[in-house]
Amino acid sequence: MKPLAIIAEGGGLQAGFATGVLVALNDKIPGLTLRRASTFVASSASVGNILGYISEREQHVGQDMWTSVLTSDKFLLPNPLRRLLMGRTILDVDYLVDVIFKRDYPFHIGRIAEAAEKLFFPVFNCETNEIEFFTNAEHADGYFMRGDKRIVVRKLPTDSDFYEFIRAAKAIPFLYSKKVRVGDATYIDGGIREPFTIDLPETAGIPKILILSSRHGTASEFFWLFFLGVILYIFCSVTRRGALNRTVAKDLFKKAFTNRRLMKKVRELVRAGEMLVIAPDKKLGGVFDNSAKTMRRNFDIGENQVLRRAEEILSFVGVTMPAL
Repeated sequence: MKPLAIIAEGGGLQAGFATGVLVALNDKIPGLTLRRASTFVASSASVGNILGYISEREQHVGQDMWTSVLTSDKFLLPNPLRRLLMGRTILDVDYLVDVIFKRDYPFHIGRIAEAAEKLFFPVFNCETNEIEFFTNAEHADGYFMRGDKRIVVRKLPTDSDFYEFIRAAKAIPFLYSKKVRVGDATYIDGGIREPFTIDLPETAGIPKILILSSRHGTASEFFWLFFLGVILYIFCSVTRRGALNRTVAKDLFKKAFTNRRLMKKVRELVRAGEMLVIAPDKKLGGVFDNSAKTMRRNFDIGENQVLRRAEEILSFVGVTMPAL
């Protein structure tokens, strides 16, 4: 069986779309499951999706998690815009990690550590202002080269720091007001600087399914990211929110340009037959809305797109469509 990489973008509350895609790839297409993949790369909100699948396999709870559990007002706190202006937590990541993940839906850490699949998750190191990756794989050098820059790769923790890593991966700047210590460094969500990763050495030259939470590289996205980054940078400077917040705001501004460059590379990989992209074909809700209706709709958009493109997906991964 040929190698296959699945790369999942985060997207905050809109990551229910990616969940719908992953659930459909695993459960809804005859002849195909996520066991077909040899490598998973996920950022931000999608980290929990991948860890949950590897931990539970066919007993995964992705659908219930995104259409029921995460609709709680204990997760998305009331009055989010006012909280944003006051610099207070909007998404209660502590409730997500300590109650939902640790108490109600604990991960089988041993299964994740020993899984045959290689897992890679980017986070932002607050001391170095650089992206680092955590992995369950044995990475020979502890880094890989991105041009002339060395990107650090660390071992995914298997002790109490495992849940601290998850907390860090979901510590979305401006929505969760804390840095998280994992081992000897502090981290936050890496999704703004590294929304999705297509240049890992482990995924070079193999087929890749890229799951996006929005259609990147458009003129409207460019304007929105540019405008939002500038406004947040000015806001952080005036209110003295700290150097880290200003760095994140600058990253958001730069993202307007980096997303265009990333999507140019994605199009090249698609033309070469090395990548298949699954992105929303309808507008997603959920930026500050975790109502059951909105979360269910985002999930269904992802699931339904996979079902419509089942034959194309099977052909891409080299699986013959089962006879009816």
